[in-house]
This record gives sequence, C-alpha cells and structure tokens, in this order.
Amino acid sequence: MKTKIVFLFTLLALAPIIHGRHTSSNHRYEKLDESKPVELVEPEELEELKDPEELEDQEELEDLEEVEEFEGPPPEETEESSAEELSEGGVCSVEAEDRNDCGWIGIDNTTCENRGCCYDETVSDAAWCFYPTDNKCYGIDPVEREDCGYSGIQREECENERGCCFDHTVPNVPWCFKGTEPPAEGVCSVEAEDRNDCGWIGIDEATCEYRGCCYDETVPDVAWCFYPTDNKCYGIDPVEREDCGHSGIQREECENDRGCCFDHTVPNVPWCFKGTEPPAKPANDHSTLGDICDVESEDRNDCGWYGIDEATCEARGCCYDDTKPKAKWCFYPTDNKCYGIKPQEREDCGYIGIQREECENDRGCCFDHTVQGVPWCFKATGPVSVAPPEVETQEGSAGASEA
Repeated sequence: MKTKIVFLFTLLALAPIIHGRHTSSNHRYEKLDESKPVELVEPEELEELKDPEELEDQEELEDLEEVEEFEGPPPEETEESSAEELSEGGVCSVEAEDRNDCGWIGIDNTTCENRGCCYDETVSDAAWCFYPTDNKCYGIDPVEREDCGYSGIQREECENERGCCFDHTVPNVPWCFKGTEPPAEGVCSVEAEDRNDCGWIGIDEATCEYRGCCYDETVPDVAWCFYPTDNKCYGIDPVEREDCGHSGIQREECENDRGCCFDHTVPNVPWCFKGTEPPAKPANDHSTLGDICDVESEDRNDCGWYGIDEATCEARGCCYDDTKPKAKWCFYPTDNKCYGIKPQEREDCGYIGIQREECENDRGCCFDHTVQGVPWCFKATGPVSVAPPEVETQEGSAGASEA
C-alpha cells in the first residue's frame, strides 16, 4: 500500500515536465481542454484541417511525381507508319512476285519513298523498293520491254535524261525500257452512250490505261474505263456480237486465252465476243499462211516492240499471236530473211545504241533488242545460191555445137 502511494506522488510530480516537453516539440499543438468533448474527424475532412503550407508542399510533390511518370507527347507519325497506311489497300499493295525494282541494293526507306516508290522490307527474296501500281513502270512483263537505251546504260541516264524505266534484276532483257503510255487523247473522244466497257467496277485510272484503254470518271452511270476508237473491241453493236466463249466465261480466259473482247454490262448478248478484223493486209503479207507463222515460242525472233498491235505487226509483214503471254507476239515468219538467226551468230550491222528505224530502213538489216550481250542490229541471211542443174548440160551442148 505504501509503495502505491509513493508511485502516485511520483507521477504527479513528473506530469508538468512531461507535458512541457510535448508542447515544446510541436508548438502547433495546444493544451487539450478536457472540459470539451472530443470530436471524431472523418478521413475526407482531414485534408481541410491541414496547414495551407503543408498542402502547397504536398501539391508540388504530386506534380513532380506526375512529371517523372510522364513519357512525353504521343509519338509523331513516322514515314514508316505513313508508308504502312499507304500500303494497305493502296497503290503499294503489290504481291512479292509482281514487284518491279525501283531502287538498288542498300537503298533506305526515305530515299525510296522520295523517288515516289513503295518500301517494304518484310518480304525476303523480293524487291524492297518497288514501283506503285499507278506508275508507268509498273506491270511491264520483262520479255515485253521496249528498249530505251543501250548495253551498259546506267540508271541516272536512263531515268533522268531519257525519262524511261530502269530495272537491272532480270537478265537477258533490256534494263532501260519504256514505260506504259495512256492512249492518245483523240482516240478517247467517245460519247457516253457509245462507250464499250473495258474494265470492271472499282478499276482505277492507272490499271485502266495499262490495259490500253481510256479512263473518264466525269460522266456518271456509264463505263469509266472504255475502249479507244482504234481498238478491235470498239464500236461493235451488242446485238451483232459474235460469241467467242461459253456461258459463265470470265474476263481473263476471254481476253488472255482467246484473244477476244469482254463486256458484261449488256444482258442477253454474248459477254465474250470476237473483235473486228484487222485492216486489209498488204500484198506481200504472209500472216494468213499458217505454215510460215507456225513458230514455237522459244524460236520466235522479235519483229516489233512493246505494245505493237496486230494490224501494225502484220503491216510489217510479220506474224502476230497474242495467245502465249510469255512469248513474243509479233515475230518474223519462217520465210523472212531475219528468221532463224541464232543470237550468238549475229553479224553486227550497226553500233551500240542504234535504233530500229535506222537499222531496218536505212541499213536494211534486222533488229531484235530482246537478247543481251549480242548485236541488236544484225545482218540478215543472204539468199541461198543454188547452181541450176542444167548449167553443165547447156555448156556441154554449147561446146558440142561449136565443135
């Protein structure tokens, strides 16, 4: 009992000292008025009771943390992303095997696109920099290239000085070659009601003109892609169409395999039909004689140029056959002086860079630009000299008579 009383007196003596230390350590706290009831404060009300200086310090700290966590503005659209958008369903949507090279080994994305070309490095073993579908250099079959330069010509001269296309990735064909040209304006002056459809719904201008047709989207409710007036498929009255296929035939088979015209916009008439016959042939033309035009694809000697039509080819005294896409369509008949000369046996008749007109017209020689590393202008085979079998008999008879 005595011990408890001593302990209580000790606490009472130390109380003022303990209270003084507490208040001195934090002068903001005031002595608790025990006469007033203690009020509980909700958490959301606690912020309102904080010192304004504390709140400012806390806000600055939070702002600093937000700056540290901020990763910067959203990334700007790069050339690569814009190219990807361009390639989706646009002029850069080209299958790997159909790409025509528009650059060189090591060309980068920026340089390629500055040339107006498409860039895609996701496909191996294919051209990464290639022509878009609306470019004049797109879609030209290598075996049908029309030469625009000479052996050894460089890209800069070919493209900048001659305005032609350059692709060095295919051997044994011209590397500098002419691009596709739209039809002349005059042949495209066709009244709306006289237009014959040359395309399909959604065809674009570049594809239409690549087909050798005219494009005009200014007139609604008519064909925008239509045949020019000098085309064999132009001007044929639907009711006079001569059937060239079968029910359900598709455009590709009709045009490529059968060489006929296709127009599906008129009901109850043939959609695949024969075109108009070529103009009358010259007297020396042999194209109607099947034997001399019966030449295997690999043995054909080129007699024309890219885009030559049947009438022009036959007017040159040559044969025309467009049923074999990978072979020459205009070629020399077997009785022509330029037929059958092996490329490695050609005897030069010109000079590097000579053109067809000078070679054929001025020099009377043969011209074929489809084989690299050999003369393109070369001498023809001379007529075979055969001594008449009756010469000796005549000489003997003459000698006998003189005797």
